[in-house]
Amino acid sequence: MRWRRRPHVYATAHGYATAHGYAAAPARTNRNTDPYPGSGTVIQRGGVLVEANRSSTALMLLQTPVRNPEAGPAHEWVSRQIYHTIMWNDPYDDGALKGMLADSWQYNAASDEITFHVNPAAKWADGIPVTAQDFKANIDLWGNPPEGFTVDAGARTPAGAVESVVVVDELTVLVKLTRPSVSTLSAFANYDVLVKPAHRTFEENSTSPVGSTAFDLIDVDTDVKFTMVRNPNYWRTGFDGGLLPYVDGVESIIFTNGDRVFAGLLTGQIDIAHQEWGAAVTGKKDEVARHMPNAILQKRFASSAGWGLKNKAPFNDPNVFKAFFIATDRLAWIELSRDGEGVLDSMGVLAASAGNVWSIPTAEVMAAPGFRYLDRATGELVTDTFQLLDGLSTKYMRDPNDLLMAKGLLAQAGFADPKDFPTLNLLGDNLYVESDTTVNAQTLRDGLGIDVILDIKDFTSASEQRANGTFDAVQFFIHTTGFDPSSTLRWYTTDIHFWDHGFQLPGMDDLCIRQDSEVDPAKRLELVFEMQRRILAGTVQTGIPIAGFHSSSGIFREWVINMPIPIVSLTTNYWWDEVWIEQTFAEQGGRR
Repeated sequence: MRWRRRPHVYATAHGYATAHGYAAAPARTNRNTDPYPGSGTVIQRGGVLVEANRSSTALMLLQTPVRNPEAGPAHEWVSRQIYHTIMWNDPYDDGALKGMLADSWQYNAASDEITFHVNPAAKWADGIPVTAQDFKANIDLWGNPPEGFTVDAGARTPAGAVESVVVVDELTVLVKLTRPSVSTLSAFANYDVLVKPAHRTFEENSTSPVGSTAFDLIDVDTDVKFTMVRNPNYWRTGFDGGLLPYVDGVESIIFTNGDRVFAGLLTGQIDIAHQEWGAAVTGKKDEVARHMPNAILQKRFASSAGWGLKNKAPFNDPNVFKAFFIATDRLAWIELSRDGEGVLDSMGVLAASAGNVWSIPTAEVMAAPGFRYLDRATGELVTDTFQLLDGLSTKYMRDPNDLLMAKGLLAQAGFADPKDFPTLNLLGDNLYVESDTTVNAQTLRDGLGIDVILDIKDFTSASEQRANGTFDAVQFFIHTTGFDPSSTLRWYTTDIHFWDHGFQLPGMDDLCIRQDSEVDPAKRLELVFEMQRRILAGTVQTGIPIAGFHSSSGIFREWVINMPIPIVSLTTNYWWDEVWIEQTFAEQGGRR
């Protein structure tokens, strides 16, 4: 099936979006080098960026974040290249939270209201300005979809925090929250919380999109590719004040085989493979270096995978949760299943080595049960994770006391001999976590003597089984990292944990609410530290995830310049606005 439409041709207007407003976060240190060229650099405009996409279909239904299941499958990845969000985490500025469609924003003194000011330069691809009514219509829809429609989790988060939305004037909207929450602002940056034009119907936005980003979808060749061209009405400018985007368009080609993706990269037929095609790159760094010495392996924080244990005996015993958590060899997991790319828990405990502004000292984390590693030669505790990753298998070892502690916890759960623990049916999928599941199954066998049966299924079947709850334990991307701690640590509290652990944690509930309501950044930081230290101290007996990753989630050909390299997922890493193609490529004569 082929769907095509002519690109929009409208009057062009450009402006520069600046970010001003409330920010309840400590000062962050920029870890990125300046991605922009010097003033004398000549940028080659034009060309088409070719990306390796993944999907079972290339249907044109762009139903993100509200979906009509009866209409058929949707493709959210392409939606993110067409529709902007209200806020965003800028990958060129260490993921700092900024306005996208919002020009500025303010919290009230009680932090239970947010006033958004729409960027006056923002326009839809048909030339119609973005207004406060667009904000209201979308936020209302996320919280109250039509009967039979579903809403993606990313949009349910801000919608659940909103009591009402009031249009103040054409460019101002007042969002009243259900309770004080300074973290709600970051929820409006989720890359699935896409804003669509209120002057078009739901069907039009899904099948013939008119977005606000740099690209306009003009063609869908089902199961083959999406074709996007430059939006003539794009309203943001580049670092030098020039018109965006720098490239003429994006070809998003559908692949179902990682080897073909890697071959396309090596032969120059593909510029970038991202997200799930990271498996096509992992473990092939030497090959990449030989064939493409100037290519870039993209690194980003992906989701945190971890233990999800069924809410039934004996798996829902707090002691069992903690025993699994402590027994897991996190750094060996990173080394073996992730080719050495990773950081310690980027969710429940934010080690400073992860680079997050809410992190506690890595040495403090490494001295806690479940994180302790010893130098084999000296027996001394090692507190530098990067030192450990350099020779983990030969130079260092887990602290034996951790395994003794884990066995003691199993004894408290009624299993003095771990071999008496029921055989564990461990579910995983062959797309994301097969290697993770395999490594951790062996850890349980070797460390605790628990018998594990691996149940590795294709991604779709595993997803259905996870949803049905027919497993003893499961490993999946339980949480996804975010810059604001409430979007992560809140998962550990009562009733909203992904796996419905069933524990009552009023102390953590209260602490989470206190830090989320605190408008003073310094005071809030101390409350977040307290939450993490409670987890380290073992007072929170939940299924804490195992590790977060700097995953190899993509690779760029050497002539594609200034690709945004996000350091956190759930941000705008699908928008290639400021990407350009090196001039030398054009001079040599290329395929585009």
